[in-house]
Amino acid sequence: MEAAAKYDFEATADDELSFRKGEKLKILQTTGNWYKAELNGAEGFVPRNFISIHLPSWYQEDASRSDAEEKLMTQPVGAFLIRGSQSAALGDFSISVRHATDVQHFKVLQDGRGQYKLWSEKFPSLNQLVEFYKKNTVSKHTQIFLQETQQQQRGSSDNLPPLPASLHTPPVLDRPCKPAPRQVFNTVCVCVCVFCVPTLMCVCTEFR
Repeated sequence: MEAAAKYDFEATADDELSFRKGEKLKILQTTGNWYKAELNGAEGFVPRNFISIHLPSWYQEDASRSDAEEKLMTQPVGAFLIRGSQSAALGDFSISVRHATDVQHFKVLQDGRGQYKLWSEKFPSLNQLVEFYKKNTVSKHTQIFLQETQQQQRGSSDNLPPLPASLHTPPVLDRPCKPAPRQVFNTVCVCVCVFCVPTLMCVCTEFR
């Protein structure tokens, strides 16, 4: 998926991705308030309210293989959806397509430059892959052209609440907190022998 940066964003953590207003980002994951994105070969998390992304009805990242089959079996031939691959790494996708008698699933492959492909043709985005297979058969065995259905649109990050007029850029959305590293303390004791006392006197202290 593609997104346009609405504001400048400067990363404040190693796993975040900096960008400038107007740049085009490739979205790899859309869960939560922070999306995983790619820009110029670098990957990282970006706040969703700093970008503009439209999620079409065919993009259903969390749908399982069985979910896709259940939804598409009632649709005409060529109906499809793209979902997150359940057997591969984050950012990998599968496309499920309604055929005449069943639903078939294709792995969307990526090359070393992050371009997507089903067969030999490569595309810089899923949107362009979909547009290509609306006019070219997606199957090697029969003529199947992708077609969108009347499913309800999932919405867009543009539907966020309006910003106060005094703000030039929105506040950065909170990220889930990572558990704090466990603190390990070491104890050191110093013991001295004092005359006339039958036992040792010890003073102990802790340090990290």
